[in-house]
Amino acid sequence: MNYSIKKVLNLSIFYVIIISLFVYFWKWIDPALIDFKQQPVFLFDFKFLKDYLVLPGGLAEYLSLFISQFFHFTIPGTIIFILVFYLIILLTRKLLSIFFLADYVFVLQFLPVFFLIHLHSQYSYTLKPDIIVIISVSLSLVYNYFISKRNLFKISLFIACAAFLVLLFGGISLIIFSLLVILLEIKKKNKEFIPVIITYVVIVFLFPLLVGLYTPYMNTEKVFFDILISEKDYSPGVTLYALFLFYPVIILSGVILFRKGPVSSLITDTNRGKMLITGIIQTATPILFLLITLKFSYNKYDKALIELVYYAEKEDWQAVLKAGEMLPPENRFVLFQLNRALYHSDRLMDDLFNYNQLWGQDGLILTRYYNSKILMPISDYYFDLGYIKESRHWAYEALTKYELEPIVLKRIALSNLILGEYKISKKFLTILSKSVIHKKWANKYLNYINNEELIESDPVIQEKRDLMPKHDYYANNNEPEVNLVNLLEDNPKNKMAFEYLIANSLLRHDIGNVIRNLHYLSELNYPEIPKHIEEAILLYIIFQKGEDIQLKPYQISNMTTERFRRYNNILYNKHKNNLRAARYDLSKYFGNTFWYYLHYVSPITTKREIKERSYE
Repeated sequence: MNYSIKKVLNLSIFYVIIISLFVYFWKWIDPALIDFKQQPVFLFDFKFLKDYLVLPGGLAEYLSLFISQFFHFTIPGTIIFILVFYLIILLTRKLLSIFFLADYVFVLQFLPVFFLIHLHSQYSYTLKPDIIVIISVSLSLVYNYFISKRNLFKISLFIACAAFLVLLFGGISLIIFSLLVILLEIKKKNKEFIPVIITYVVIVFLFPLLVGLYTPYMNTEKVFFDILISEKDYSPGVTLYALFLFYPVIILSGVILFRKGPVSSLITDTNRGKMLITGIIQTATPILFLLITLKFSYNKYDKALIELVYYAEKEDWQAVLKAGEMLPPENRFVLFQLNRALYHSDRLMDDLFNYNQLWGQDGLILTRYYNSKILMPISDYYFDLGYIKESRHWAYEALTKYELEPIVLKRIALSNLILGEYKISKKFLTILSKSVIHKKWANKYLNYINNEELIESDPVIQEKRDLMPKHDYYANNNEPEVNLVNLLEDNPKNKMAFEYLIANSLLRHDIGNVIRNLHYLSELNYPEIPKHIEEAILLYIIFQKGEDIQLKPYQISNMTTERFRRYNNILYNKHKNNLRAARYDLSKYFGNTFWYYLHYVSPITTKREIKERSYE
């Protein structure tokens, strides 16, 4: 294969991979979802910087937060990923060319980025691994530039780099750097290189040990292996280990295989057939690795779960329902968001049972079984209802678990503003005003402080103030219907309180409570009786043996009456009240009805239990 053709082909493959990664992160991963999942906040504030600089390895975290805040915007976030990957590929190529043949370098230079693609496809990984790789490889290249200098100079340089790395980027960066430096020394085989290597090993062991002993913020293990230590909400995967082991393992192989140093190419002019085959393999291998990486990295379930909450935060309820179609109803958090979307789409009373309500009332309201991951969704629920004090309470609970998350800070700031607690609201708005991404939002509401005219012109604030209960009472987490009744008694125009009360009653089989609250239909100006309420009324009439119910000015539709007749005909006439035998026919035609839920889906009927700790 002609050298110039080969060079053009390699360059083409390189940019095909770069463009493919751009499309993948733009269209499939979406950095805006990474931003939403991680909720990074970066404050241009000296105290914020100081809090990270006092931690060994804190600068890596600080830089990760600074860069990843721009993932808030999809296109800029995608460009950042591509620039980071591009830099890593170039640094890897530069380092590997010291040890490997040129053809091997072309294939191997992409592997660290493929590992990073897999990591960042999981949404929870920050840019910290990328930063560690960049700084470790960069400093090893700097060291290689001076590798022919005297030992005293090199040792001094190593000590400076070691101190810099362990204090600012963590023990893993130091370990990677030192292994690369030792391999460079072995490759170079300078005179007296063995004492130099022994000196480096001692330094690598002592530096983190001393830092761990004298810093009040970390123990020695954390200083040595910071990013590889499992914590409550974080567990390093195999891919992360593979990323950090890649350089020393691959380069050690190069040292062993190519002791005499790299040559320009694997290909010679002695066999043109082999040249062609080798060239094809060389160019095809990175593309094959890329396709395999993308295939096993992308997880549409994880993405849909984040989209569900992301679009709920943006109040794009149709997008929430679309994302929910891909998710299993076994996750009650999914059902909670779907039910919210149904209400805000004005479909809750007609389409509640379009979804498998496997968890009954606990998929509608989360307060009976809650943990740290659903503190903000509970706050959202109360905020929707206009129960602002309780929404604020849950946001404060979330703050103890997720300090400085923008979504939490915004809820606390806005809730206090609605409640007239301007001094407290200003405190949280001031924090957010130091963030580039959230500064505009914060400054908008900072202008509202002590300015009732601006506050009265804000539709969201006025809507929530109108919905707020007029009396104080303790929220009942174990019996959420009590809160809904209180909200309705304070404000009969609170439509969400009414619909959630009815939905909660249906999910608990409490048809009597549905009947007792029918009078709200006219107070809330419903044009007709919603479908699921009609279904409950027909059952109530059967149970109460024809008891007359005052429905004026409403009446039950002929369609619902006919469906009820057909349901009973299948169950009682065709299958002789054999629920097991009737299930297929009933699910086929009536799977989205309250009647079917009552017989087959309800956790009261199926004895399904929630096996969650109430708090963690």
